[in-house]
Amino acid sequence: MNVPLCDMCSRKPAFYLAPSSGKRICPSCMEKMINKAIKASLRRASLRPKSVIGVVIPFGRVIEGAMLAHLVSKIEARFNTIVVVIYPRVCSNLCEVLYKLTIPQFTACVSYHVADVKKPQLTGDLISITLKETERLMQTFEPSPKITLLPYTLTDINETFLESLMAKPELMNTIKKIKILLYSHLISLPFNNFQRRDILAFAYKKNTLNIISGEQCSQHYNSELAELPLLVNELEYFHSELSYSSLKSLEKILDMNVK
Repeated sequence: MNVPLCDMCSRKPAFYLAPSSGKRICPSCMEKMINKAIKASLRRASLRPKSVIGVVIPFGRVIEGAMLAHLVSKIEARFNTIVVVIYPRVCSNLCEVLYKLTIPQFTACVSYHVADVKKPQLTGDLISITLKETERLMQTFEPSPKITLLPYTLTDINETFLESLMAKPELMNTIKKIKILLYSHLISLPFNNFQRRDILAFAYKKNTLNIISGEQCSQHYNSELAELPLLVNELEYFHSELSYSSLKSLEKILDMNVK
């Protein structure tokens, strides 16, 4: 069986066809793309030796969060920074899982409580809870993190935007809060230009999906909006240019309210 070569390096076999660009990508080039986005986030923090970097693993996005923690730790291993992984207490075995991922460096695992995680939650609800708990924890660290990274993707922002239009207008405040925190450089979303399927495909190739499992870390949608993630997935897969343009329009709207 002839496997197509990567469109980016033209040397290694591709494993993934990116819906957003139509390019076939090999694991090495995918990792370079993701690492480039992570490094751009870290550069904005003006890090020094012993600087603290927070990496949040949110409830409902455990695979994406564990992959982010893994990559940040690899990148920072030679810079003598301190990586603190923050994870939901309900995922009790997550520290063990991170060690299985052979993360070369993280100084501490700090758990946080997620209220009412067993009841159905919208993506925007979970992001709001995570931001609230992250801000609370950041105030307890000494020294405080120079920057805190969260693994939310373009898909998450699009879902929250649609949820605010279809069910809960107050979720627009969550998006505004993200924007304000991004402007202040307190947090960064290195995956915000990637679709969720991009990160999950890479995690599958890196065997993260086989290591991390469990119903306790899954997201459950309200029954009346159960089709919304499918709608966003179809939009991103068949009309990815619309998902990016809608995000740009949303950013312009928020800029009027934030600046």
